[in-house]
Amino acid sequence: PAMPSRARSAGLLTLWVLLSSLPAVYARADDTPARERGTGTGRNYELGLYAWGTALAIKSDTPRGKISEHISFSDVLRNLNGAIMLHGRGQFDDFSVVVDAFWAHLRHGTERRSARLGPRGGIEVSGQLKLAMAETILEANAGYGLFALHTPFSRNPEDVRRVRGEVYAGARYYALDPDIQFQVKTPGRNIERQLGKNTSFVDAVVGLRFALDLSKTVVLGVMGDVGGFDIGSSSKFSWSQNTVLSWQFADNWRAHVGY
Repeated sequence: PAMPSRARSAGLLTLWVLLSSLPAVYARADDTPARERGTGTGRNYELGLYAWGTALAIKSDTPRGKISEHISFSDVLRNLNGAIMLHGRGQFDDFSVVVDAFWAHLRHGTERRSARLGPRGGIEVSGQLKLAMAETILEANAGYGLFALHTPFSRNPEDVRRVRGEVYAGARYYALDPDIQFQVKTPGRNIERQLGKNTSFVDAVVGLRFALDLSKTVVLGVMGDVGGFDIGSSSKFSWSQNTVLSWQFADNWRAHVGY
């Protein structure tokens, strides 16, 4: 999902590998024909761990003008201090509840610089800078199945493969916590400062999820939502879009890859 405009940044997230206990957009096709309305998948529960390959495009307003910066995935990985990414879903016939948690902490190595000032360079000034940032995204939404129809690949009425659609609504919480520490040493004086302001807000979101059974074990899922709408303390506008290919390679286990 792209970061909302309130944070003045945009995120590019690429799903790397996910192994989980059924964390799919929908349960796979089984031997029971689905109902024509809704998903009709009965009750099931899903829990998954995942990893995103993340790049960041950041734009910030400062008293001295605008600053823009692009951080590649390799830079993010090199400075990654830790991350936790969890996904959970509960399906209750046509209704669903989804919870997602994303937390990552970046820490850059200490930068040190020194210079000599004065007519003969007799005054030494040294400084060091430490940078760190924590990012948290929490999402909870509830969905309702709109339809479950035969796929274009269905050859007969008994074919269990379906195209499913679901509408969902919920809330997404964002928090950014930068930590900037710098220290300047001059003869007889030591200056230390810590900068950074925690920013957090909640966006209401509404969206659609679709799933296409390519086979009994392979599902193509597409979902997207919009949110924010500049309501209260929310962002001016945020959006999210994911496309995921899911393969059930064993009972109760799936692998996913997507963008």
